[in-house]
Amino acid sequence: MICMFQHHEGLEVRGGLRGWAITRGAAVFGTLLILAACAAPTPKTPQSYGGLLDLRNYDFASGESAPLTGQWDFLPGSVDVSYQDFMKSPRVLRKVPDLWKGDEAGGHQGHGSGTYHLTVLLPANTPPLALHYLSASTAFRIEVQGKTVVQVGVPSADPGTSRAAYKPGFARLGNVHDRMDIMVRVSNYVYRNGGMWFPIFLGSADKIESLHMRELAEALAQGIALAIMGLILLLVFFLRRQEKAFLYGGLFALVMALRVSVTTQYILTDFWPLIPFTLLIKLEYLSMSLAFAAATAFLTCLFPSLLGRLLKWVCILPSLAYTALILVLPLDPLTRSLIGYQAFAVFNIAVAVGALLIQTIRTFNFETAAVFIGLSVLSASAVNDIFYSSFVWWTGNLAPWGFAFFVAFLVIILARRLVGDFAQAEELLSQKELLVKEIHHRVKNNLQVVASLVSLQSNGVTDPRMKDVLTALRLRIVSMGLVHEKLYGRAAAETLDVGNYVRDLTELLISKDGIGAGMVNLTIKSQPIEMSVDTCVKVGLIVTEIVSNAMKHALLPKGGGKLVVGISKERKSLRILIEDDGPGFPPHFDPGATGTLGYQIVTTLLKNNGKLDFLEGPGGRVRIELNAETRTT
Repeated sequence: MICMFQHHEGLEVRGGLRGWAITRGAAVFGTLLILAACAAPTPKTPQSYGGLLDLRNYDFASGESAPLTGQWDFLPGSVDVSYQDFMKSPRVLRKVPDLWKGDEAGGHQGHGSGTYHLTVLLPANTPPLALHYLSASTAFRIEVQGKTVVQVGVPSADPGTSRAAYKPGFARLGNVHDRMDIMVRVSNYVYRNGGMWFPIFLGSADKIESLHMRELAEALAQGIALAIMGLILLLVFFLRRQEKAFLYGGLFALVMALRVSVTTQYILTDFWPLIPFTLLIKLEYLSMSLAFAAATAFLTCLFPSLLGRLLKWVCILPSLAYTALILVLPLDPLTRSLIGYQAFAVFNIAVAVGALLIQTIRTFNFETAAVFIGLSVLSASAVNDIFYSSFVWWTGNLAPWGFAFFVAFLVIILARRLVGDFAQAEELLSQKELLVKEIHHRVKNNLQVVASLVSLQSNGVTDPRMKDVLTALRLRIVSMGLVHEKLYGRAAAETLDVGNYVRDLTELLISKDGIGAGMVNLTIKSQPIEMSVDTCVKVGLIVTEIVSNAMKHALLPKGGGKLVVGISKERKSLRILIEDDGPGFPPHFDPGATGTLGYQIVTTLLKNNGKLDFLEGPGGRVRIELNAETRTT
């Protein structure tokens, strides 16, 4: 800020910051890093001169709130002076918004205290008014017509009794006629600059209150949205830990949520009214340094070619070092160190945007262009945040909106990638289904060839025992082949309905191609139960052995009979009950004593994974329980 010295009616005039920008001035984002600072007040914006602001022609009922900007009377070094003594004392004129430098407020290096005064001329029949204020550095009290309407912190000329605080808000004034005298008493002993950083707005009480509540709601919505976004990204990271971009993106969003709560509206003070001022400011500074480090890590994870490994750490390490400095430095030297870090941050932002611009020019496509635009907006909002916090311009804290804009571009990019990945996945899935079907078809054909060879060999054997062995072998091969035959006809070849499979297998065993020649009345009792291919193969081999044994020893000797196969789901096991109307098992039947291969196959398949029980009659009854994950359809 350049100080200027003028003379007006015998009073020394010291220039402050450049004039207040258009209310809630805009920043222009584009494909390049363009951010416009607010222009000087338009001719329609009233300005005070010589400590007097004429608003007699201002329409408070329908117009916007009026910023109380321009020249205010200022008495340095005092905050307790009465209005009469103030008017008798030698004063200076300072332009508000105002930052103290040097000994301008009776202290040194921007410290001190002082009282501002402004006379406002109002139109007749003015509606109830209110003041809308953000903050003044770093404690202030506003008096209207000699009465205190708001106090934030404890302003004092004594550093020992002054207490700093931030708490934006509004104060209703009720009906004020014709003329208003406003006194703002300010002190600062902890920050690099004191003064009326931001102008006070005067307007209709209802509109001021509505504006303040809307700003609080916007800040709260921003913070909540960023926090939810951050938590979602962290959750995704915990599910896919190899994707570090989700970790850094989540941290970035959470830090931005913190920054929303400790800047502009300082909504954290609504939830923690007694938060120490030093902690509040350090949280504000930490949110900047950590956001810069997290954003750099996030972007380099998403786009590894954006920055080299060395340049990445050149950007991140100074931010982490400054984070450590924030934790240990006292507040006053910390606030004075901010300018150096901000210069470093702006330089690195320019490097990142420049690197992305070069990459975009070299490999221009939709994604690189979208990333460049999104990153440019994010960078522009970050630069705006830096200069806004340094009182270079007055656009407001736009970083959360910049982050939201950047995330929107990322969503577009990721959506395009997701659509492409889905299309590719569908194509791969279709190819996989064709390959799996081909595999099942070939396995089925090969097993049929093997079964046919066994059958041919069986036809040339005259020994009854050897013939039985070969027949049993052929049926076992057929049971496995049937699994692949059924899977070949299904779209999803991971599971099979075990009930349908057992039905077809049993019918095959007692058909003319098996050993029963259609002499058996078969009943299958089963609910639809999906099981894996491996489990179905085990079930097929077990059922083949039990049914073949029932046919050979119970039904064929008496020329046929009934065979019932029941399949049910019992918790996490599959229960199969096979019953025939034959003579049943003899007393004290011990299948292990027979030493047959079939029994060995069944017990081996059920070892540590199920059990086989021979039940009492009538007829033969065998119960198999197989431990396996089942899914009822």
